[in-house]
Amino acid sequence: MNKEDKLNYTKNSLFSAVQLPYGSGQYNMQVFLPENNNNSQDIIDALTVNNWKNWQDEFNTEENVVI
Repeated sequence: MNKEDKLNYTKNSLFSAVQLPYGSGQYNMQVFLPENNNNSQDIIDALTVNNWKNWQDEFNTEENVVI
């Protein structure tokens, strides 16, 4: 299954991520996909309050995100 849509998206050397609208759009779900030779544990290990805030600020609306 895949979908192409206008979504909030970010990418760095650790992961690529999208924000998917949830319910009436008041909430969203963030899906992280590890990049290159990283895995989900690498993302978890890097997860701090400061990193989380920085990652949230890096999301930008992209026109043609394929998920």
